[in-house]
Amino acid sequence: MEQLAEQTQSIWESLLTYLSSPAFYMQIVIVLAALLLAWALSTLLLTRLASLRDEPQPGAFYDMRARLYRARILVLPLMAAIVLGAAISFGTATIGVAWLIRVAQGVAFIILLFSLASYFIRNETVVLALKWIGVPLAILYVIGLLDDMRRKVHQWMDESNEMDVVS
Repeated sequence: MEQLAEQTQSIWESLLTYLSSPAFYMQIVIVLAALLLAWALSTLLLTRLASLRDEPQPGAFYDMRARLYRARILVLPLMAAIVLGAAISFGTATIGVAWLIRVAQGVAFIILLFSLASYFIRNETVVLALKWIGVPLAILYVIGLLDDMRRKVHQWMDESNEMDVVS
């Protein structure tokens, strides 16, 4: 029991040390700057593009224009995911770590999936697939397990191809 208490104390001290480090605060600043940039870019797009700004009137291609107008709700989450993706590279290059930025991008992808499911897709099967398959995949991406799984699948496929060639 003492060993567990010592390990917990050690983990807690490491966590407090990291949470008070400049790298952690720099990541917060990068995330906030990326979100501000995403908001500014999405606002610019929504005000400049008439198909996203003005509700469509009946006429040629009305269905397509109405769907595009309805999709304007996806602009901010999509822009946030894109800008945070660039911020990951920036954070890695400047401060050497980007786990918090990657978490923020994963949250942006989850919000994008829920927005897509809630506002744009009317097929219940696709909505359920997005919520039960897309969201867990986004969570696996955020915590870094998706890359590990991809590597293991590729390794397994390479091993099976080698076995097929040998036999």
